[in-house]
Amino acid sequence: MDSTTLFLYLIAVAAVMVTPGPTMLLALSNGATRPMRVAACGIAGAALADLILIGAVGCGLGAVLQASEHLFTAIKWIGAAYLFFL
Repeated sequence: MDSTTLFLYLIAVAAVMVTPGPTMLLALSNGATRPMRVAACGIAGAALADLILIGAVGCGLGAVLQASEHLFTAIKWIGAAYLFFL
C-alpha cells in the first residue's frame, strides 16, 4: 500500500469514528440512565465487535468476498436470516 492510499484510508477512518452511530448512542444512553457496570459492559461489547471486524478485515476476508460472488451472496443471506431471527 502506498502512502497516498494509506493517508486517504486514515482520513476516512477518522471521519467514520467521529460520526456518532448506534453504538455511540447506546453508550451515551446506558451511561446516562443505567449503572456504571451496565455501561461498561456495553462499551466492552462494542470494543469486542470492532476488534472482531478489524481482525476479519486484517485476515483478508474482504478480498475473499470480493473474489467469490457465491460466498458473498451466502454471507448476505445468512445475515438476512439472522436479522429476521432477531
